[in-house]
Amino acid sequence: MRVEALTAKEIEQVHDAALHMLAEIGMKLPADSALAARLREAGLETTGDDRLRLPRAAVEAAVERAPRVVRLGTRNPSRKIVLDGSRTYAATDGCGSHTLDLETGSVRPAVLADVAASARLTDALDEYDVYWMMVSAHDVPRASRVACEYLAALQNTTKHVQMIDVSRASEARLLVRMARELRDAGVMEEPPVSMLISVVSPLRFEPDSTEAALEFAAAGLPVVACSMPIAAVTAPATPHGMILMAHAEVLGFTTLIQILHPGSPVIYCAFPAFADPRTGTTNYSDPRIFWAAAAARRSRASSESWASVMEWVSSGIVFPEVE
Repeated sequence: MRVEALTAKEIEQVHDAALHMLAEIGMKLPADSALAARLREAGLETTGDDRLRLPRAAVEAAVERAPRVVRLGTRNPSRKIVLDGSRTYAATDGCGSHTLDLETGSVRPAVLADVAASARLTDALDEYDVYWMMVSAHDVPRASRVACEYLAALQNTTKHVQMIDVSRASEARLLVRMARELRDAGVMEEPPVSMLISVVSPLRFEPDSTEAALEFAAAGLPVVACSMPIAAVTAPATPHGMILMAHAEVLGFTTLIQILHPGSPVIYCAFPAFADPRTGTTNYSDPRIFWAAAAARRSRASSESWASVMEWVSSGIVFPEVE
């Protein structure tokens, strides 16, 4: 039995509405930013109210340029990942700032040893294919934190490592250098690292993190173009309206990447959620979350496999400090 979250007609309606939204409303981006200037040179329009217009033709051309298959490298060749739409891969979840110390029972700031421990556990669990940074290390200097986390993860798992807390171009450049060293040393043939960057809902590019994503794209490293709208908070309250917002934001991010770095690998990731109506906080226990995940997977662009889709699975596991 096959169950579809959206009908073929609904898929077309969401896609068409997203194209209309990007052309008429656009994406928020400071007009005086260096990124906006580069996009104007590429032929796009920015307005006085800091809006970047993305014409339908530009978005459709970007979709055509995006690779249909994305590969993710691993230290163990048998665990390499080919995102071609033929199967689902599972990743851990996280980037938590604190963890539960299983020795003392207390909650404390996460440290680099926790990154290593969570990577080792992920390596041992066959159900997971990707180590998505589960905690952030607070015991290393801020300027080198991302690079230290990647190295700790890489040393403790043979699976692909995906970074989710890169927020500056300088951090991305460090990872690009590390990736080149790994390739040159023959440790990995496929891209040894990827990164997830999220659009800020509703419809806003954050210049610094977007520049970080563009550093990856320029180096040919995969970027996960992510949207995480929350219904009734940063997106329309209706489920279909929330899916529309997510799809438009992923399309917008992908268009920006493909305009500046044509052919760069992009992974489509719509991660919509609902809010608790009493508190406004994200409610991942809402039973509609499963429909939303399925509907996001079946948006027109992702179903056509222009950018491969990775399904996320949250482990919810905490780790003790290790020696």
